[in-house]
Amino acid sequence: MTGEQLNSSTKYLLYALGMRASDFVPLQQEAQHLFQKYITRSLKPGDRTRQRMTTEWKHLHPLVDQNISLNNLQCLQFGAGYDLLGPIAFYMFGIDNQTVLDLRSLIRFEVVNNLVRALHEWRHDLEEQFQHPMRDPGSTEVRNTNDLLERFGIDYRAPSDARDTQLPEGSFDFISTTSTLEHIPDQDLKLVLKEAYRLLRPGAYSSHIWDMTDHYQHKINSVSQFHFLHFQSGVWDRFLNCRYIYQNRMRNPEYLAILKDVGYEIVEEENQLAGAEEIEKLKRLRIAENFSHLPLDVLSIRNTRALVRKPGG
Repeated sequence: MTGEQLNSSTKYLLYALGMRASDFVPLQQEAQHLFQKYITRSLKPGDRTRQRMTTEWKHLHPLVDQNISLNNLQCLQFGAGYDLLGPIAFYMFGIDNQTVLDLRSLIRFEVVNNLVRALHEWRHDLEEQFQHPMRDPGSTEVRNTNDLLERFGIDYRAPSDARDTQLPEGSFDFISTTSTLEHIPDQDLKLVLKEAYRLLRPGAYSSHIWDMTDHYQHKINSVSQFHFLHFQSGVWDRFLNCRYIYQNRMRNPEYLAILKDVGYEIVEEENQLAGAEEIEKLKRLRIAENFSHLPLDVLSIRNTRALVRKPGG
């Protein structure tokens, strides 16, 4: 390991330890929000927002290709985050009715309103980009969850346990998650996907996008995008993994195996691989024993989109 690599690894380790320590800080969520607002200034809509809109379109594009009418769908989303980009994007693409579940209430209406104003300004550009009609989200203030329901058809429910929602069986035509599954402990993930299967009507589709890169690396980008695979499970779970952005470190075959075991048919699987430079970093990384049996072409998958179907209908 070179001196530069050692320095990067040390920075990473200090950052990870700091994130883990933040679990013991009162009002952790509020402190993180203030840090993002005033220090990193990462809450304003920009290029990343446009990229996330493209990600949300990937969920719905296969349905549009099949001439499925979006406005007639009863949709469910797990994990909407603080800005509700996913549900608001779905509204703009034509979804009328959405139920959105979060483990705890994360909404920041200041951030939601910044997003809505930006999407209002970008609407015509987005129509041209996606070659699909885009509803105008408006520019007036969203004040509360009642406004979300009346204005966008978004029924936001938090706190909600995705393992046991108490919602009626077969009540949804489409279910989606975006960068949510990787934040669910592996022992709970099968229960969440099993509950989603119960809620989906027979013959309907579900779409999931999971991110398998190291979220800490987003701040310490001199290390590999897969740097967290260096740590043995005991070290990672006890000292480095934090509650605020919990990472289960599951790899692609594990997600697909759970989906199949629950009963879904895999209709489409789209994998995004790491670039050449990142693969070279990965080759130099000492992989922990619990991941070292996996081939490079599996370890180097950055994210996956899976369109699955519940048999029947």
